[in-house]
Amino acid sequence: MAFDITSGAPLGRAVRLDGLAKSYRDFHAVRPMSLEIGAGEFLSFLGPSGSGKTTTLMMLAGFERPSAGRILLGGTEITAMAPAQRGIGMVFQSYALFPHMTVAQNVAFPLRMRGIDRAAQVRRVGEMLELVGLGDLARRHPAQLSGGQQQRVALARALVFRPPVLLMDEPLSALDKYLRGRLQVEIKRIQRELGITVVFVTHDQEEAMSMSDRIVVMQEGAVAQMGPPEVLYQQPRTEFVAGFLGETNFITRPLLGTAAGRLTIDMATGPVTVAVRADAVPGAVTAGPVTVAIRPEHLGFHPDPAGIAVVREVTYVGDHRRYELALDDGTEMVARRQETEGAAPVARGARVTPDWPLSRLRLFCDGRALQ
Repeated sequence: MAFDITSGAPLGRAVRLDGLAKSYRDFHAVRPMSLEIGAGEFLSFLGPSGSGKTTTLMMLAGFERPSAGRILLGGTEITAMAPAQRGIGMVFQSYALFPHMTVAQNVAFPLRMRGIDRAAQVRRVGEMLELVGLGDLARRHPAQLSGGQQQRVALARALVFRPPVLLMDEPLSALDKYLRGRLQVEIKRIQRELGITVVFVTHDQEEAMSMSDRIVVMQEGAVAQMGPPEVLYQQPRTEFVAGFLGETNFITRPLLGTAAGRLTIDMATGPVTVAVRADAVPGAVTAGPVTVAIRPEHLGFHPDPAGIAVVREVTYVGDHRRYELALDDGTEMVARRQETEGAAPVARGARVTPDWPLSRLRLFCDGRALQ
């Protein structure tokens, strides 16, 4: 475990949500949720607008009072505590820096509010500015900084009083793609160096995938699925998770037959038999059809004058080309093919035959995964 850079004490603390819920009359913003966040873990809440992720963060911070449930920090219940009593750090989307204060004064503000002596303030502010790479900008004002630098100041201010947990509400959404990528790496570096527990809210799938130890995917106020990024991406439990976390082709295909733990589907190029959970057949599936999901990077195809699909569009995206395909029955799909030296791209208008790797197919019935 990493330790505090000045005292040697561990920073990260575990967080437990026990039946946490928030309702506004008949509207359930957050349905009863129970989960544990490990000490030093980086956990992201991911979901579309209105899914309940920010409301959950505001309850953790103390700015929203839960309608039901409890919040525990390191085993101590903090549900009824005021925000200032919780000792939790917070980084907002708008940075919320004081424009009339210098960088050093902004970072020192939480220490001054806690009555930390002047010498300790100077020492901690200096250490924190070095940690975020702004040691030479201490005397500047926020208006003299770039967006990325302002975000680093906000991060330093949130960390300077050594909080056990840091909450971040879409802190990078106002930055351009290049700067976002750089700060994602920096935030993860600092989080690992300090061993701090981070709860991060974002609607950006790539951001959540690249930064998180675990992701909580939210849908209409409820947890749709929770787990490590690679598990959610490769083994989504619902069509919603498969579609929201990355790009996915959803293809409705006829069911040709069932057997114990296996389904045979008409994939237009011929019958395909896919292994499913033993309890999925015949209970969850009867006459079909079923929804087949396959990621664009897993969908193969090869030129074929007698093929059942046509290339509608080709887009060059640097390290890969994006192909939009249309089957003769009207089904539309997207494939991504990595650029390799000497390989000629398939031309728009070419006839092709899709390839369906069995290990990459995910089957769904009524929105639920069958594998």
